[in-house]
Amino acid sequence: MLYQPVGKRQAEAEAQVVLKELNITSIPVNVHGVTEQLGLELIKFKFQDNESGVLIVKDKRAVVGYNQDHPPSRQRFSIAHEIGHYRLHYSQLPEDQRQDYVDVFKRDWVASQGVNRLEIDANAFAAELLMPTHDIQNKAWELRINGTDLADEESIEQMANDFQVSIQAMTI
Repeated sequence: MLYQPVGKRQAEAEAQVVLKELNITSIPVNVHGVTEQLGLELIKFKFQDNESGVLIVKDKRAVVGYNQDHPPSRQRFSIAHEIGHYRLHYSQLPEDQRQDYVDVFKRDWVASQGVNRLEIDANAFAAELLMPTHDIQNKAWELRINGTDLADEESIEQMANDFQVSIQAMTI
């Protein structure tokens, strides 16, 4: 079965749907709680350093695994990324194709290269789930950041800390 990419806008919109469904209105978003509320099992794995996370679905049971050795901000993004695969790709399969279907999405260096459309979708979902546009705008307003201040490392670092994401993720 081939999964179909959905595009950045739809991925971001689906993240907003999840936030609304779960009544999440504050930051930082508790991704462990999100997985639990969506009925996904969350497990720490001992991966190679270049592997961040995995989604495994078997018999309609979904497991999100993440690299126990990565920094917490990267773990959070990896978990959100795998939730994205679940909501955007696996959940879009017709019901009869989910039965006894096993697939593995592994978040590794390819996911960050911006070349695989399914990975781009999952990254967009994860970014919007962890850093909702509305909350980013409010925090930027609160910190008095405007378009010309985006190079202000101190403000970016403050926002990254508030959202519990990496400085790299916040900068992007």
